[in-house]
Amino acid sequence: MTAGVQNRTALAARLREETRTVHEEAEQTPLMARLIKGDVDRDDLRGLTRQLVAVYEALEGHRARWPTNRTSRASTRPSWSASRRSASTWPR
Repeated sequence: MTAGVQNRTALAARLREETRTVHEEAEQTPLMARLIKGDVDRDDLRGLTRQLVAVYEALEGHRARWPTNRTSRASTRPSWSASRRSASTWPR
């Protein structure tokens, strides 16, 4: 296993552990309960996407410090900003 893979694995484990309580609390909200049941509509999904914009923008703000080699997921995935722009064309 390369150092980059080890670092990503360690980061994923740390994020999972440090956000466990928040994620468990979030799963109890009415929207997440409906999402888990598959009982959401387009407006619910649109609202959830808007809420997640801040999270992804913060992650992309730190992207410059992420590895940029060809095996890095960060360097091969489209940016959130591009996805967000395309979301503006979603049916209403």
